[in-house]
Amino acid sequence: MKRILITAATVLLIATSMSFAREQVDRVVLIVNEDIITLTEFMNEARKNGINLEEAGIEYKFLEQIIDKTIVEQEAKQAGITVSDEELDFTLKEIKDRYKLNETEMEKALKKQNMTEDSFREQWRFQILTQKLMESKVKNNVAVTDQEIKEYYQQTYGDYEEGVSEVRIAHILILNNTTDALQKATKIANEAKAGEDFPTLAKEYSQDTMSAQNGGDLGYFKKGDLVESLEFAVQDVQINEVVGPVESPGGYHIIKVLDKKDSKIGIPQSYSNEIRNTIYSKKAEEMLKNYLTSIKETAYIERKL
Repeated sequence: MKRILITAATVLLIATSMSFAREQVDRVVLIVNEDIITLTEFMNEARKNGINLEEAGIEYKFLEQIIDKTIVEQEAKQAGITVSDEELDFTLKEIKDRYKLNETEMEKALKKQNMTEDSFREQWRFQILTQKLMESKVKNNVAVTDQEIKEYYQQTYGDYEEGVSEVRIAHILILNNTTDALQKATKIANEAKAGEDFPTLAKEYSQDTMSAQNGGDLGYFKKGDLVESLEFAVQDVQINEVVGPVESPGGYHIIKVLDKKDSKIGIPQSYSNEIRNTIYSKKAEEMLKNYLTSIKETAYIERKL
């Protein structure tokens, strides 16, 4: 009987130890508002992201990253913002296509970063979610002025010629003395407007042999440099838009506008748009960062690591 009691006590001790061990592994390490993160979840998240928790001080830094991520997730949920599988699949396909990676090459690239496909998908899901949250919070609250574009351009590229308006065009010329010149020019114009490659069409059809070799590119023209009919035809045309046929003393022109210099700030429009987007993104990121900081300050956060 005594041996039975000892055995029962031993079993009870083992069961108690196992229960305590499970409690230790699954103990709470973080509370962020209504979300609770256990040690097991924390360690799994670190493993998925290739984080070595044995590195000095890294676990506390990673804990703060999880706090930030959790707050973003909570704010997105409250705003009804989600990322669908279709959105995520489309983004990942774009990444593979951009870097020309097949499945095997993609797997090797992830392995070098100690990541799995699942962790990579989760990383991008969170990036898209953050971008959507940023857009929802800063929409209509971020403005970029012409002065900011000027200053950015000067700091990055140097000075520019103030107030000069220029247009860069490419053309395909069909000479007046060509049989059915207008009909031929109209056919080529329709092909260009339908999306056919303009440089290819220029090399094949343009009777301006000098520019045809450059895809029809004629370079920049200041106001007054072009003949009146051509200048009038391109004055309100957007970049990459095709117009024509336009008649001039030389024949019929199919024209593509390649670039414009902003008449207000004298910077090529292609640069101006890119700079505006860059400044906007920086402002939006800063605004979202400040927003999340204010949310973080009022959130209930308890660190137990």
